[in-house]
Amino acid sequence: MVTDMMIARHLAGAITLAVPAAINGRAHLLPLDIDAGGIAAIRALIAESTRRAQWAFGQYCPRHGLADEDQRGYVWLPFDAITDKDRLQALGAQLIAATSRLGWKVEARAIHAVTRLPLARHTHTGRFGDLVIGDRIINIDQDPAGALAALCRVYQENERAGLPEPPFLKPTRTQARPCGQGITIARFNAEQDLIQLLVRYGARRAQGRGWLYLCPFHDDHHASLSVYTCRGQQYCRCFSAHSDCPLAQHRRNDAFNVYCIGEGIDAKAALRRLNK
Repeated sequence: MVTDMMIARHLAGAITLAVPAAINGRAHLLPLDIDAGGIAAIRALIAESTRRAQWAFGQYCPRHGLADEDQRGYVWLPFDAITDKDRLQALGAQLIAATSRLGWKVEARAIHAVTRLPLARHTHTGRFGDLVIGDRIINIDQDPAGALAALCRVYQENERAGLPEPPFLKPTRTQARPCGQGITIARFNAEQDLIQLLVRYGARRAQGRGWLYLCPFHDDHHASLSVYTCRGQQYCRCFSAHSDCPLAQHRRNDAFNVYCIGEGIDAKAALRRLNK
């Protein structure tokens, strides 16, 4: 549980909190994680949100020695009510597609993986960076309390009703299914593509790294997720050592396990949902 005292320490820079945006498949906040694109990507995402009559704010976390296009940051879109996380992810995909530029890396993270909370002190730079509100850029380090007050003065929540409908899983085949037999774990694994499922939850293939991906279930910057085939079936494993990533707990994670983790439910609940 995140307490008020923990949030106070987070805002003061004593600790940096990271939590899942989604719980049990539902969320009310869309975080957009910029791994490359810097302030230009942040401004483009905020401008596109504004064009869609949606309010967003950002945080720019520049690192010394990196070119502008390689810098990182976040954009957040808060909503007025908890909703299906896939609708938030669908909006994130639309915003990213509308603003994408060569070399930019942006990920929608309204998922069950942990993501830094706004106004965090960056663990690598030791700085808060800049708060981006509309056309304004506010240096948080100069006055953290003042930056928070400025955010509170203009803070808005978007209407859930304006969210797009989410994409759905690839339909399971029914023509060969015996009467009365529903979707089983084995059938799900046979009919779902593991890589497409991982990408649906935010995984991104590492450039020039073969079967390595940026893991969608923790704050991954080093492509620690490996996808491989064993005895004709695809599996994945995360090799992150200190993130508590659920895909690092087992050597072999099949598509069904990824689905359970991505939806934030256990196996029984997953089978109930898949079989309606």
